[in-house]
Amino acid sequence: ARVERMEAFQKKGADLEKSLLEAKKKLSEAQRRVQELEKAGTDEAKKELEEAKNQEKQLRKEERSCEKKVEEHRREEKKMPWNIDTLSKEGFSK
Repeated sequence: ARVERMEAFQKKGADLEKSLLEAKKKLSEAQRRVQELEKAGTDEAKKELEEAKNQEKQLRKEERSCEKKVEEHRREEKKMPWNIDTLSKEGFSK
């Protein structure tokens, strides 16, 4: 049971890290798109620019929430008792 809980906790942490990386990737793409649209001066580009800025704002919120979840997971991990099964090493055996 202990090992299963530990594996589930580690899997949850890996999933959170993965979602954070994905959010950062999407945010950088949105920022790049905003910069490209700012350089273009057409009316159509201005409309797309507003949409892109809104999307960027949404992605920033998503990234912050992911960072908070990862940070909370790390705090939770520090509070957990150490798993002696993974810490202890076998001494010498005859």
